[in-house]
Amino acid sequence: MHGLIPADSSYQLEIIDKDGNSGSFNSHLFRLNNQFYLDFYPSDGQISSNDFIKGSILLTHTLAKIEFSSNSMKIQWFNENWLAKLLEQNKIRIRHEELKDGVL
Repeated sequence: MHGLIPADSSYQLEIIDKDGNSGSFNSHLFRLNNQFYLDFYPSDGQISSNDFIKGSILLTHTLAKIEFSSNSMKIQWFNENWLAKLLEQNKIRIRHEELKDGVL
C-alpha cells in the first residue's frame, strides 16, 4: 500500500473522538528515511469541541509517525517526555516553543 503513496501528499483529514466530536485538519504525509510521518494542522483555524483540536488550540502543527499494513494505517504519537529530553540535550534542533503551565 505505502508504495503507491506519493512522497509528499496532502489530505483533508477528519478526526472523530470517542464522544463523536469531530475536527477537520489539513494534513501532509511525507517520507523521511523510509518512514512515513503525518503533519496535522487545524483547517481554517477552526476550534471545536474535538479533544484533538483543543490540544492544538495554539494552531500548531502536530506530527505523528505512520505505519501501514495490508489494509490499515496506524498512527503512533511521539512520547512527549522523550521528545523534551532530546530537545534539552540538543540532540534534535528544530524551531519550537515551550509551554509552561499552558502559557508560552
